[in-house]
Amino acid sequence: MAVICVTQARIGSTRLPAKVLMDIGGIPLIAAHCNRVARSRLIDRHILAIADTPDNAPLQRWAESATMLYAQGSELDVLSRFFLAAQKAGAREGDTIVRLTGDCPLVAPELIDGVIQAHLANNPDGYTYLDLGEFPRGFDTEVFPYKLLAQTALTATSPAAREHVTYSMYSDGAVPLLGVKLGKAEWREFRLCVDEADDLALVRFIASTLGPNWLEADGKQICTLLMAQPDKATINSHVKQKTPH
Repeated sequence: MAVICVTQARIGSTRLPAKVLMDIGGIPLIAAHCNRVARSRLIDRHILAIADTPDNAPLQRWAESATMLYAQGSELDVLSRFFLAAQKAGAREGDTIVRLTGDCPLVAPELIDGVIQAHLANNPDGYTYLDLGEFPRGFDTEVFPYKLLAQTALTATSPAAREHVTYSMYSDGAVPLLGVKLGKAEWREFRLCVDEADDLALVRFIASTLGPNWLEADGKQICTLLMAQPDKATINSHVKQKTPH
């Protein structure tokens, strides 16, 4: 049985176009994301699910230059693109899928592994997630069996379900849910995903403050830094998170 991580990524963004290729600490945002995912001890394969529109060609070229596995699919039907990527990565029944998004350059490998471990031990047939009541948005991690992904891809019909991939898994009441608590409640006030310019400014501040080894910093180190720098940590507090509702 394999653990396969699929990261959704695209150039298009109404609030911050081409954000996944913007520079953080001397490398593209998506490179930072992939570098940190590669530090996971439990992920066997990692693939990007890239939108197939012409404006995503620069992201495709980056993936090829970085020898990063990728698949291309519908920009709007993200569920079908995600499922296609899992299949291209060789996923089959019995495998475990990790879902991440490419606008999270500080995703924490030790937290990814913690969610995978909790899922395999306690909820292997259900939907398991990092509880963001104890961590910032931007450490988001979702884990579920490939069998559930395949079923969802075939049966989900609502626009929200097709766009947000796991929406029907956690909203219809039929799938066992497990939230994994690994942090502190005060850390939930921070925001580390990149949707707007101020989000990017905060991540760049974190990278520059942590120094050359910023890619190796764990979630606790990052949150501790934010606690010590409240003026900087809240520069993006006005940004609203897009929801399926």
